Amino acid sequence: MLDSKKINCCCKYGGAGFFLLFIFLCFIGSFFSKAGKLSENRVPTPFPSRLSLSFPADFEAYYQVNFPKRKSFIKKYNRLRISKFGINDRVILGKNNWYFYDSIKVDSDSDSVADFQGTNLYTPQKLKDVTDFFIGQIKEFEKYGAEVYVVFPPNKMTVYPEYMPDIYNGKQASFTAVDQVTQELQKRGVKVLNLKQYLLENKGDKWLYWRTDTHWNSYGAYLGYKKLMEEISKNPKFKDMKPLEITQISEQSRAVCGDLYNMLGTNEKCTEIDYSMTFNAPLVSKCENIDREDIISCTAPGRKYKMLAIRDSFFASMLPLVANHFSHSMVYGRKYGHYPLVQEVMKNEKPDVVILEYLERQVAKITHDIFKQK
Repeated sequence: MLDSKKINCCCKYGGAGFFLLFIFLCFIGSFFSKAGKLSENRVPTPFPSRLSLSFPADFEAYYQVNFPKRKSFIKKYNRLRISKFGINDRVILGKNNWYFYDSIKVDSDSDSVADFQGTNLYTPQKLKDVTDFFIGQIKEFEKYGAEVYVVFPPNKMTVYPEYMPDIYNGKQASFTAVDQVTQELQKRGVKVLNLKQYLLENKGDKWLYWRTDTHWNSYGAYLGYKKLMEEISKNPKFKDMKPLEITQISEQSRAVCGDLYNMLGTNEKCTEIDYSMTFNAPLVSKCENIDREDIISCTAPGRKYKMLAIRDSFFASMLPLVANHFSHSMVYGRKYGHYPLVQEVMKNEKPDVVILEYLERQVAKITHDIFKQK
């Protein structure tokens, strides 16, 4: 007859041993589990570097984001949400595998859907307050003798409404917040380029934006550059700054997709279309990152004037073309566009041209104080 005490003992310690073995195997598995990368905002939690009283808590924090197959589970979950329900937190799933950015989910000062539907128009008083402040910023640049140009590239859904989901059919507004600001600035003598209508007129048979990304592609960026340089060259002082003309353009396919694709978190195979272009004159500008991508310096031999740009990510693909017209170009991401850095550049470099570029969904940021003191 079996001893009940021995049975209880075996169950107790055997179960505990099995549990410890399971935990050990999971721990070992976490070092060998591979599922590629995820697009996550969280900073990866490192493995605890030393034994201490805080080791259990540190290891728990590490293990919560590094347990075996976590990335695979998340990707399968993301695929299920998209395939069965068409749901993603930040990405609007459009037609023909076009993706659009629902920016309010990430930035409370930016709402691409409200831009599209025209539901975020300024009241007359708010519009006056916004433009009064921005014109005050422009005058600060003009005190140093610079010509200031404001550029508003449109959101992707503004240019390609036909690829938005059916629920947005007929909901695109003909007059939006960026149009309000453009009109008010133009009335008050500011040189401002709202590129919406220009890009709509030049869509043609070539894509202007990445299908899987928030940004315009190389051809869309070229059109933005061309319109900007046409405007700058209207000034007799800069009459020789005619934009480069395309002499040959060819379509290229690439196996790398964009930021919206990465936000989906599905790790599916994907291809994109871009364009290779040659021009009627060589590109001689050379650019280098001074502080990652936030501060960039460019030079172009044989050029006369200097340029300062304060921009968001849309300006990056225009930069090699724009910088080709200036002996020295100083380019700052918007978080660096504040006093005393900008004022120091204006005093020491005395740029002849200042370009202030704001993507349509970033127009509210014209109220950021560029010359703010620390």
